[in-house]
Amino acid sequence: MRRLVHWRGRTSREVAARRARHLRAQLGVAADIAIAAQRKTLAARLESVGHEGAGERLLRGRVDIDDVLEYARQHFALTSATQEQAAAALRTRYELRGGHRDLDTDAYSPAVESSAEAGERTG
Repeated sequence: MRRLVHWRGRTSREVAARRARHLRAQLGVAADIAIAAQRKTLAARLESVGHEGAGERLLRGRVDIDDVLEYARQHFALTSATQEQAAAALRTRYELRGGHRDLDTDAYSPAVESSAEAGERTG
């Protein structure tokens, strides 16, 4: 009997880990969609302004955490994702896709941090 209880506990941990990986993957895809949408909008704005050297450097897009959460809700029906999770996914995808070149984001703002990070600094 004891062995069966241990097996169930391990299985529930594995299922929880699998769900967490799946959530991170879905948030990563939502972040990719948000980045691509902002780049598409930025390209349209650049085309409407014209291809002047100074104008291209001044125009930048902005990807927000709320954009990621909205795309996650629309595409994956994720309503339980937190802002901290979305910010972590956005930071990862933003860095991977070279967003610093043409986009700004609020994923690095100090207002969006997990309670664990806040606890490490105060304690």
